[in-house]
Amino acid sequence: MNVNVDFCSGVVHHPNAVRPGLFVPVFAAGRAPSWTVQCPGRLRNNLLIRLLTPCNGPEARAYLPISQR
Repeated sequence: MNVNVDFCSGVVHHPNAVRPGLFVPVFAAGRAPSWTVQCPGRLRNNLLIRLLTPCNGPEARAYLPISQR
């Protein structure tokens, strides 16, 4: 399991009898108003919602036909 903010929020949700399957929806419900408010501004200014950090994935490799693999 990838540890993210939902993992840490379990410390608060568990004592309040929130079932583990509802941790993510409860987190999203708290974020939904800010996401909703940001959308019109981003559309009006023609801004894309994207990560601020570059992708550090694997480097591009030459394509090999299946017969050569």
